[in-house]
Amino acid sequence: MPYKDPEAQKEYFRQYNFNRREASKIWRDGRKEERSKKAKEKYYTPEGHMKMIINGWKAKGVIHDDFEGLYEIYIKTENCDVCNNTFVNSKDRCLDHDHGTGVVRQILCQDCNRMDRWKNKLNKNILL
Repeated sequence: MPYKDPEAQKEYFRQYNFNRREASKIWRDGRKEERSKKAKEKYYTPEGHMKMIINGWKAKGVIHDDFEGLYEIYIKTENCDVCNNTFVNSKDRCLDHDHGTGVVRQILCQDCNRMDRWKNKLNKNILL
């Protein structure tokens, strides 16, 4: 490597970085099918979906004794606990929890999860 000449050194690193990027691209392109297959196995199976949802809850600070049991309740819930609207798809459903303590409160629709008015109606006995 030419250490003395600054221009030669810049050209050397420019070429080195270009070669590294090209080699990485070739390696990634050769593994696309393998990566796609692994992603399908990981996320698009019932077990993979459950792990992904539970890890998201844990990352958000949800605290619960039995996450798998909570997941089963979450998946089987068909209506919002506050407004009783039916969930149309899985993105309508939210697991509400206290951000201070991490304790799970209810399973809500997106609209009720965004509003705080329902908290005045909260019955302390309906905690999950």
